[in-house]
Amino acid sequence: MRLQKTQAGRDALQRRDRSLHPRERQILVITNGSQTRAQMLDLLGADAEALVEHLLQLGLLEVQSVVAPAIYPLPQRSAHVIPITQASSAGSQPSVAPAHKRSLAATKMYCIDVLLLLREIDAYVAVRAIQDSSSEADLIEHIAAAVCFVREKTSVSYALKILNRMQEIVPEGHAATLQRLRREMDVVLDVA
Repeated sequence: MRLQKTQAGRDALQRRDRSLHPRERQILVITNGSQTRAQMLDLLGADAEALVEHLLQLGLLEVQSVVAPAIYPLPQRSAHVIPITQASSAGSQPSVAPAHKRSLAATKMYCIDVLLLLREIDAYVAVRAIQDSSSEADLIEHIAAAVCFVREKTSVSYALKILNRMQEIVPEGHAATLQRLRREMDVVLDVA
């Protein structure tokens, strides 16, 4: 059983009813229908039981029974829906997974998150440069510089992981810049 303020209880709080003891006011304020009476008493202490009972008698609080949420049956499949496994075995073309959604904003956010994980002053400067980029080309150049910064501060293999993820989300038109960086890092790995 959960405790809930009645309309009279809300009105008493709103008009700052002077007849309420400060502890009773506190009980009214924190009662929101999410706690049971036992939970409220655990929270407020055993001495609050008499105050809760008094508020119930005044009609400022009420006890609500907990009703389990209704469980609705799942919709039944229509007879005309063919599962993918049956469709591919029936000789039709297999379904192709949808292409990754590519976004410059997602690339920007990912790059900023990676830089913030480094927790270095220069990383914050790079974040600011990315945020202040005035054009897409400017943004891509700052992102490329950020990947180089990550490579310097961590390792080539970690920077390659970051770069691989960016290549999945960067728009196709900007992938060439990141591909150039990847080739440069591959050369560094081959030399090492």
